[in-house]
Amino acid sequence: MAIYSEDEDPNVQQCEKENIIEAIRKIIEQHGDFSIADLDGESSPLINSMGKDNVQLAERFYLNSIDVITYVHETEVSDDSISYRDLDVDVLEEILTLAQNFEADSLQTEKRIED
Repeated sequence: MAIYSEDEDPNVQQCEKENIIEAIRKIIEQHGDFSIADLDGESSPLINSMGKDNVQLAERFYLNSIDVITYVHETEVSDDSISYRDLDVDVLEEILTLAQNFEADSLQTEKRIED
């Protein structure tokens, strides 16, 4: 039987991932899909860096997955879909922050429309 610290325990990490994913899904269920373009001044989360000028960035966020754009020398070369379950906790936390910002913007817009 392996002994892990809380940060290394795969069960704790999986539980944390599930909680973050559920929070992201709840916001998207209530306010809809969103993209980085919907969030002024926000930058796309880095999913993978494959060298100096070859990166994958999360650009669009859906209920069960994200769209990841691969850029080589700032040119878009491919578009893939990745499940939230396949992302690291730190990326999920960044996406949750973006989702919370999108939620706040949506609520502010709804309030302006009501007034």
